[in-house]
Amino acid sequence: MLQKNPPVESIFDGMGMGLGFTMGLTIIGLIREILGAGTFFNIKIFGDWFTPITIFIMAPGAFLVLGFLVAGMNIIRKKMEAKGTPLAEPAGCLSGDCAHCGASCPSAKAAQAAVAPNTTEGGDK
Repeated sequence: MLQKNPPVESIFDGMGMGLGFTMGLTIIGLIREILGAGTFFNIKIFGDWFTPITIFIMAPGAFLVLGFLVAGMNIIRKKMEAKGTPLAEPAGCLSGDCAHCGASCPSAKAAQAAVAPNTTEGGDK
């Protein structure tokens, strides 16, 4: 069986993906809790004037929060580009650019070999 990555790299990749996904779900959940119930870990954070927005505690509320987060990220990205300091674009395995990935998987090695100049045949001697 051909392994794409060594076990240690796979373990760290899995931990990073799991922690990132957990962080994303936690942020969505916190926003839903604050807007949908007016509480933060069951501690009331708004006064009596706050009317909870019930849709945020229902299933569609997660999609609304996710949509608002994506829209906010797009606004931030456009403002950064307008200032001349754009956010870094995905590179390597995320964008399919295996030649510049730096990973040791077979796909990256093949792409790097194809991009690298051939110095053994016909090069300067």
